[in-house]
Amino acid sequence: MPKILDQVENKILEAAKKQIFEEGIIDFSLRTIAKECDIAVSTIYNYFKNKEKLIETIIFEDWFAALYKMDVGIENASAIEEGFMIICTSIRDFVSKYDNAWSQFHGSIYSISSRHQLLIDQIKVRIERILDKFGYVEDKKMSNILAECVLACSTRVEISQTEYLYTIHRVFNR
Repeated sequence: MPKILDQVENKILEAAKKQIFEEGIIDFSLRTIAKECDIAVSTIYNYFKNKEKLIETIIFEDWFAALYKMDVGIENASAIEEGFMIICTSIRDFVSKYDNAWSQFHGSIYSISSRHQLLIDQIKVRIERILDKFGYVEDKKMSNILAECVLACSTRVEISQTEYLYTIHRVFNR
């Protein structure tokens, strides 16, 4: 009789997250995950095409959580600088969460640069919401370059939040 498995996909995702954050991506192993979940490796393939798709699923879940945090924060922002800061902080939190895992894989499919245009498009949408909210509709023409700048500033720890806020303030408070 086949073994009845409860919440297998969630167990796989939790074990995979634990492995990514404790050991990194380079040592990521489906065998280790299967052992921790007390399942066969082939069971993982019932849920995920390969280990790259499993890793991608985890990263995307966290990115979509960051986007949601941005959306809620933008909705509640009381100033344009606050809206931009919410985007920056959400991106910084996301990047720092995966920093150790990504540092092993320069130029891999897991890097930010491999999904660059998708990130820019998603950030651009949030910037346009901020510009609409605070009456800077004409400045939406700059949303693509602003998205590039926000992503660059958010992923560079040497750019302080003070410098970032000062720049946003100077751009929008002419």
